[in-house]
Amino acid sequence: RLQAEGVHVRAVDPVAAAGARELMPGLDYADSAMEAVEGADATVLVTEWPEFVALDWSAVARAMNGNLVVDGRNALDAEAVAAAGLRYEGIGHSGPEQPAAQESGAGGRGHDGSATSGSATEGSVAAASVGAGS
Repeated sequence: RLQAEGVHVRAVDPVAAAGARELMPGLDYADSAMEAVEGADATVLVTEWPEFVALDWSAVARAMNGNLVVDGRNALDAEAVAAAGLRYEGIGHSGPEQPAAQESGAGGRGHDGSATSGSATEGSVAAASVGAGS
């Protein structure tokens, strides 16, 4: 659906990447979660796998252009994500109170039209970009 809206989706799935490439050929596949989030405005987690849950959220914040982390499994430590300067949104609940600047989307490294979104496979994190040159 994101692709239909002009979003370039970048995903990572260390186990099912080959099968995912066949099922979703329009996605850009990264080799790691950190590669997937590079330059993204938002990150969507759709797995509870330890390698994704235990990401260094300060490093993720430095790699992203934006600051939104959507936790599709409510698997993340919302306070740790927020402490890294990221805006946490759990499916069905929000994380700790965010400063007004972060709520409005300020923070990160600025807006360049990129975004991150999870793929339909069970153990994935993904990223995307929109706009000129995508």
